[in-house]
Amino acid sequence: EALAEGGITRFIAVFLSGDAPVVGPVRSLRHYFAFFAADYAADLVHIGASPEGFAWRDALNMGHLDESAGDPGVWRVRTRLPPHNAYTDTTADRGYLLDRGRQNQHAWGPLRFSPQAPRGEDPGESIELGFRPWAYRVGYTWDAGQERYLRFMEGGAHRDAATGDQVAPATVVVQYTDVQPIANDDKLRLDVDLIGAGGQLVVFSGGTRREGSWTKPAPNVPTRWLDAVGDVLIIPPGQVWVE
Repeated sequence: EALAEGGITRFIAVFLSGDAPVVGPVRSLRHYFAFFAADYAADLVHIGASPEGFAWRDALNMGHLDESAGDPGVWRVRTRLPPHNAYTDTTADRGYLLDRGRQNQHAWGPLRFSPQAPRGEDPGESIELGFRPWAYRVGYTWDAGQERYLRFMEGGAHRDAATGDQVAPATVVVQYTDVQPIANDDKLRLDVDLIGAGGQLVVFSGGTRREGSWTKPAPNVPTRWLDAVGDVLIIPPGQVWVE
């Protein structure tokens, strides 16, 4: 989850294992989401892009399905207003991409899982995030029974539209970076600085908090998450949300 223009955030969903028959709404690509996806050697499903999004998608030679270019994979529903009414099916997408010679790479990016992942020494049962310079608020509350963090947006439970279940990742990673408007962009798009020296990382898992750092020296080099002493960060199995 990262800021986009307009003062709210946008998501990128990465399916490393398993698939989903309905994912959406599918929206347009920003270049920093291409950087995120490249960490996992992932192919992209999107509807159009910013100029920087198109440029970096192609520079990184990323497989893609883009509805705005006439590619298959996206359908629209009548129960929501556009542009928030476009959806996709990851199983079908993999088939379309295989036909184009894609889906032949796979990487785990910064993710390193273990059931023996260390716990932090500090409590981390409640998380509240404010995306500056706007006041959009995201929160998580640790549920010990589920061993998951229940997700909230603007004070309300964030629920899956199909099941009604509250979104509940096992791990929440907060990655700090510089966010600035792109100069002379009349759409007020943003640059999220993910390339270079890196920065601070805060990791919440098991109801505890750990400090760390991240680094991504080049767009085609996977991000690395490190713990407080500089070792590779280990997290418990389960869904991860990166903020």
